[in-house]
Amino acid sequence: MNYFSRPGLDYAGSSESLINAICLAYGITEEVLKSKTRVGKIVEARTIAAYHLHRRLKYSSTVTGRMLNRDHATILHLCNKAEDLIDVDKKFKNQINRFI
Repeated sequence: MNYFSRPGLDYAGSSESLINAICLAYGITEEVLKSKTRVGKIVEARTIAAYHLHRRLKYSSTVTGRMLNRDHATILHLCNKAEDLIDVDKKFKNQINRFI
């Protein structure tokens, strides 16, 4: 079973489409999104991807971490960070809502 599969639910197209849409919007490749870089715009794209995959598409933090080449704890941190930013940063909220 690959990390895009989930018993009973088929989000394979959705998760790949989401990652591709985020990469396209930020002008980066999937490899860059999954890389270890901490450049601001790439971190923002990664945070949005983690938030949508884990909170919206309901993948576990472990599976989401595998998709983004991150540890499950990092995914939880990114999701909490995104939720905090949504409350205080309108620009970030608009960015995250682009991919709903």
